[in-house]
Amino acid sequence: SGRKLGLAMLSSICLAEAMNTIGVPFEVTGFFSDGTNDDHSYHDARDYHRYEGETYFIFKSFKDSLREAKGNLASIIKCCGYENCDGVSVRWAGKRLMKRPENKKVLMVLSDGYPAFSIGDDANRHVAHQYLPDVIKGLSDTGMHVVGIGICSDAVKHYYPQWVVLDDIEGLPGAVMSQV
Repeated sequence: SGRKLGLAMLSSICLAEAMNTIGVPFEVTGFFSDGTNDDHSYHDARDYHRYEGETYFIFKSFKDSLREAKGNLASIIKCCGYENCDGVSVRWAGKRLMKRPENKKVLMVLSDGYPAFSIGDDANRHVAHQYLPDVIKGLSDTGMHVVGIGICSDAVKHYYPQWVVLDDIEGLPGAVMSQV
């Protein structure tokens, strides 16, 4: 929320404009755990489960022009800001990207800190927090280049083999291009 969410929105807009300018097909999505502790459980065979539902946004789909999506991109600041079950959500975005015909695939994940989500009292917390690195490894094993961009946080270094930290919008070009 706050400054971090504003920086994430500006970074997404700048990245979208850069990809559009050089003719790279791209999509901008977002996600958060919606805080409902109902029957939206996710179960993993390794004794990990969570109870919060996930909300996903597609701010700009691959088929949308940037011009069509500008209003959606500007709404990022109003659409996010809760907890994040990053492993589940990064897997969702990665699966969407895997369907694309391009040979080279890059998934950039903007993160404002550590994954935060509610899990059951009897759940194995280590396994739950290992899920994100497992998802990243699985996507990387397909040949996808996965980059964690920490928004005012270096937590990404604990999860992403390729990562950068962004503290202000001026650092975006150098940070991202060093990884891509």
